[in-house]
Amino acid sequence: MLKENKKNNLLITGGTGTIGSRLYNYLERKKKYNLFIGSRSKEIKGNKNKIRRINYESKLSIDRALKDINIIIHTIGLDSKACIRNPKLANKVHIKYTQNLINSAIESGVTKIIYLSTWKVYSDEFNDSFTEKHKLKANHPYSLSKSKGEQALLSKNYKNKIDTIIVRLPNGFGAPSNHKANNFTLVREFCYSAINNGYIKISGNPYAIRPFSPIDEICKLIEFFIKNSFKKKQLIVNAANCKSYSLLDMAEIIKKRVQKKLNKECVIKINNKNIYKNNRNIDYFIYKSRSLSQIGYRNINVSKAKINKEIDALIDFVEKQKVYV
Repeated sequence: MLKENKKNNLLITGGTGTIGSRLYNYLERKKKYNLFIGSRSKEIKGNKNKIRRINYESKLSIDRALKDINIIIHTIGLDSKACIRNPKLANKVHIKYTQNLINSAIESGVTKIIYLSTWKVYSDEFNDSFTEKHKLKANHPYSLSKSKGEQALLSKNYKNKIDTIIVRLPNGFGAPSNHKANNFTLVREFCYSAINNGYIKISGNPYAIRPFSPIDEICKLIEFFIKNSFKKKQLIVNAANCKSYSLLDMAEIIKKRVQKKLNKECVIKINNKNIYKNNRNIDYFIYKSRSLSQIGYRNINVSKAKINKEIDALIDFVEKQKVYV
């Protein structure tokens, strides 16, 4: 049974990243929450009263950032390319920083932490549908460090001390609210290449099926977790309010939107297309969730219009940005 959470002092760590900045703006429009951005950057601009700089290696710094906070949405993290370049830093950010944060959160009286993880924790190779019951087998530096971050939060030592919600996200796409957000995403890379190079290159299997979601849908789901309390003190949820597309399908959507919005032609380049053509069923990831229905979240199908709206906004963002930072 759901119980609405009345307290509303929220800290969004990584609040200047793609999802963090979008989530902040989404919740700010609701005018229900007292929002704060947690950031490691010293260069962030904005309302100083809303920005809490955090050094995750300093307990004092974390404690100060958590003063009077009821709920943390922990979005901080490195993208997959950064994790490959520096696996040690990936472990530090996703594991050590998460441990330090939850230890201070419990001492500071924080009641709930929502941790944004990834669908990629399940495996490095896909040929199945996945629910929350599947074992985590991924060894990629990004996926492995995120799964260990989950484990840190789900420790038995914390079970009855703080509500913990692990949200395993699909490939979110859309324009960041912060123009300096530099997170690598596949859809953003496709848009950048289509606009600036005149082509979209698919290096792997073009028929590989992956879960995709407009960031706005991700924000709606996170607000659901903010507003409600649940019987389970530790909850793991696949954010399966998304759609599955092949990489080729997503490239085709972007190609059409770039042509319509910017009147630019682009081609889709595929390496060794014929190799994959007769093996379309060997690389797919179907996202399912038992937990979403159990906790009463109404899963609404994502419309084509919503998908086009997010991609159009991302195209505008990339076109103005010029350089892929």
